[in-house]
Amino acid sequence: MILVLALDALDPDLVDRFRAEGKLPVLSRLAERGRLERLRSTFPPVSLPAWSTFLTGVGPGIHGLFDFTRLENGRVCFQTAADRATPTLLELLDRAGLRCASIGVPSTYPAACLAHGAVLSGFDSPLAGRPDARAMQPLKLWRELGRAGVDLRTSELPEGRKGRGWHRRARREILASIERRVAQTMGLLARRDFDLMLVHFQAADTAGHHFTRYFDTSSLRHDSRHPDRARVIPEVYGALDRAVGQLWSACGDDATVVVVSDHGMGPASDCVVYLNRWLEQQGLLVTHPAPLRRGIQLLRSASLRWLPRELQARLFRQLRHSLVPWLESRVRLRHVDLEASAAFSEESSTFPGVWVQDPAREDEIFERLRGFDAVARVYRRRDLYRGPERERAPQLLLELRHPLVRTPPGYRGPAVRRLDPAEFDGERGTGLNGVHRPEGVLLIGGKRSAVERARTPWIGDLAPSLLAALGVPIPTWMEGTPLEELAPRPAYTDTPADAPALPQSRLSHRDRARIDRRLRALGYLE
Repeated sequence: MILVLALDALDPDLVDRFRAEGKLPVLSRLAERGRLERLRSTFPPVSLPAWSTFLTGVGPGIHGLFDFTRLENGRVCFQTAADRATPTLLELLDRAGLRCASIGVPSTYPAACLAHGAVLSGFDSPLAGRPDARAMQPLKLWRELGRAGVDLRTSELPEGRKGRGWHRRARREILASIERRVAQTMGLLARRDFDLMLVHFQAADTAGHHFTRYFDTSSLRHDSRHPDRARVIPEVYGALDRAVGQLWSACGDDATVVVVSDHGMGPASDCVVYLNRWLEQQGLLVTHPAPLRRGIQLLRSASLRWLPRELQARLFRQLRHSLVPWLESRVRLRHVDLEASAAFSEESSTFPGVWVQDPAREDEIFERLRGFDAVARVYRRRDLYRGPERERAPQLLLELRHPLVRTPPGYRGPAVRRLDPAEFDGERGTGLNGVHRPEGVLLIGGKRSAVERARTPWIGDLAPSLLAALGVPIPTWMEGTPLEELAPRPAYTDTPADAPALPQSRLSHRDRARIDRRLRALGYLE
């Protein structure tokens, strides 16, 4: 059996530090029996594209998921597993007759129907607090666990607004989420045998976003006045280490254990950047007159507030391909005159980029962005991604030195603004105080290889490695390279890369609204 523990945002520097301090005995024992190293994430290093690459063995240019939303013909669309263009490791193993389970992994909603396995979707499902039928397959099995007293929730922590006592509640909920995930896994293991068990923990990501400034003395937002908050990140890492030990013990000492994180975590800057404001200052973006901006916002707000829900649903069904996407897009980009602008940004903090309206000006805008001191690096889409889905990404992608926030309509301030200390705690609009880093962790326990790697492993290497480890030929369309510890003699096969149809994949208006609220509460949308 292979046990894969997906520890979201587990940071390699913190793992090294806590191991040296003796705080991670289980991970240290695994590392002594195998190999611990850094793992390259996707660009951007965000949960939806990164875990999709983990599951498929291909980059976003092939599987098609770059962020939680995508802009298509001026319309904002939510992304789910139903939008992925390639099958996953789970489906390929299932087709081969192997038994696999996936618990809580992002980008698995709606849950795939596996003939031999089980799936419980992750935090990006619309009702992660109370999973619905589309988040659980097979439904009968998960409901049986629920009746037996197993709590199937992912997390109920509201992350968008912080009031008095929030950090105490957050600590309790983060630690409780680890216990719930262990109980879910134990309940499943008690009822079925699996060839692959894939279990996701969100705790290090949540703790890192909200507690880094209290723990990390190098943070420009550091606050030393709360020693209780400074202890949360070490406490969470220790709890995750114990969870690894519990599940390893439950699977047996002869199980192959793989620990993987989709990215790392580090301190955020004390500034924010308004990218569309900078584009406007450069003469590349044109804004709408203020009355039009206000009118669009008022129209949407009035529709949601005053129209009966039944009428809203009927209008959505009738206008979901015309007015509704147009209205939502204009709310997000309501200050931008798309037709008159040479370039604009969606100002997505998870996927900062610039859409170039005039292809002839791409090189010029590329060079201007390179001269913007808030930008660490600029990439061309065609240089980052290969595959038929890369057109879903903006032409120019950015690594920023500061968190990105959405430019408010009518904003005439500087393109880069230093935060007031009152904004350091990272509520929506100022950016979280802990941000993703492009390298995560890979630990393959009990599978030591004598071969030294010529490169840092990539998160897309795991899918072909796990297929080969379980005796399933690797599809030739996968981009990842099998790792010798798991796949010493990999075999390949020519198979179609078409993704199988997912059950009930079309999202309702209510589900889309729930996903929007949930991602905003988690800090992924602003």
